[in-house]
Amino acid sequence: MMSKRILILLLLACGCMTSRPQTNGLRASVEVNEHPRTDSWRVTIKYSRPADGLVFDVTREPFRAAAWHIVKPANARWIDIDHHDAISFAEPTDTVVLEFKSDLRPREKDYHVNVGFSDGSRLLYTGHLRSRPIFGIGTYDPRENVVHDWHFVTDTTRRIRLLDIAGTGLLRWPTPTAHWYGDTFVYFGPIRPMSTRNLQLIADPALPPWLVPRLLDIAPRLFDDFARQTGTTLEFQPLAFVSWSGGNSPGFSFAGSTLTGVMQIAIAGSGWLQRTPESDAMWLRNTGHEIFHLWGGQVLTPADDAEWLSEASAEYFALVGLRDANVISEAMLHKAVVEAANECIARIGDASILQSGEEKKFRNFYTCGLVTQFLADRAIAGSSSHRRSIGTLYETMFDDVRTRTRRYSTADFENALGRLSTDTEANREIAQLVEQGVAPAPDAFFEAALQRAGVEVSRVPLDEATVNEATLVFARASQDPALPMFLRLESRQ
Repeated sequence: MMSKRILILLLLACGCMTSRPQTNGLRASVEVNEHPRTDSWRVTIKYSRPADGLVFDVTREPFRAAAWHIVKPANARWIDIDHHDAISFAEPTDTVVLEFKSDLRPREKDYHVNVGFSDGSRLLYTGHLRSRPIFGIGTYDPRENVVHDWHFVTDTTRRIRLLDIAGTGLLRWPTPTAHWYGDTFVYFGPIRPMSTRNLQLIADPALPPWLVPRLLDIAPRLFDDFARQTGTTLEFQPLAFVSWSGGNSPGFSFAGSTLTGVMQIAIAGSGWLQRTPESDAMWLRNTGHEIFHLWGGQVLTPADDAEWLSEASAEYFALVGLRDANVISEAMLHKAVVEAANECIARIGDASILQSGEEKKFRNFYTCGLVTQFLADRAIAGSSSHRRSIGTLYETMFDDVRTRTRRYSTADFENALGRLSTDTEANREIAQLVEQGVAPAPDAFFEAALQRAGVEVSRVPLDEATVNEATLVFARASQDPALPMFLRLESRQ
């Protein structure tokens, strides 16, 4: 069954703003009016002093000009500044009014503008409304703080929820006691959260009935395992949103993202309608990935060169957590690693993992990256008589960077690995995959690396390999006459 997975990387601009930012006096008061009957929004931005324009400078790709209508000021126009959406005013003004319809489209490597629920509830991501005034055409200082005060308004009987605060009809944020001032999702709708020891959950009422109980059964074990592995206990109870777009499309669609204190999951597809071994494994693995991002993407955040590491660690810790919870076996974990290696063989080409980011081949972060984490895990375990593992590496790395920038880099990962692993060959293989790549023979590279890590594999043609359907379809569609060999996990695993 075809599987479609969209996993959204964290925006570093929204990282660790845990105290009210200092400012030179620039403020933006933002009133967000939801109109549920027309599924539309009216946003009024008022700056503390007149400006010549504004720029939305925290979004990765411009998208607003074609869909957002400028109501005020008159004769304002959309422009591009440094590949960011911006508005130029005909004359200085302090007030801007914009209107747009709910935009439910997934955005690659970015957050949704809106997320839809089957009952008409909506999520809105505040980051796409965060702006910066321009003084002088086309010039702004991205380092200059602009304090945003938010006022959310909807129908008088409709609920609004943001992190741990809620209101009916209207909500102001931040509150005087708020501990978080960065961007987040705001919920508009009637669903009241259910609460467990580890998280609060707002779940779409039309979700297939097996999904929420299964999540609530496994999630506490994953939270406990990730806290134990990394030596870090979350200081907050996350708020999770799970929305459902229906089962009309075939297969599985899963889109996930995390922010500080928030986990957002949007699913669709007929594959989720019944609990099967395939749907169960995919649901728990994907949600486990998002849960680990609360550690590897929010407690601390990846530097620009470690976005791959955020995804790779979430992929691998999800598998380890499910193994430790006795949901999957060690053999099933090995199968997932070999499938990831084969997808990496099919896709990576001449690139390294770091180069994959530059070339927007982001899927390699998940697949090739997962293999680096497995190899590191085995190298660390084999280098000490103590019970050390990949969790020891992340505990060490997190402790190191927590007292510095609170952002971890590829160098931080490699330095921690070098201190914990005496397996110089495994360390070299991991660095090669991350920095130089494995061309021209990725099949031979992964065969040797996995064999050394204790996984019995052999090189075989594609049709005999241990591959998932996505890899099979991608490799066949590539029409590459020099298609490499792939790996088969031997049955004794």
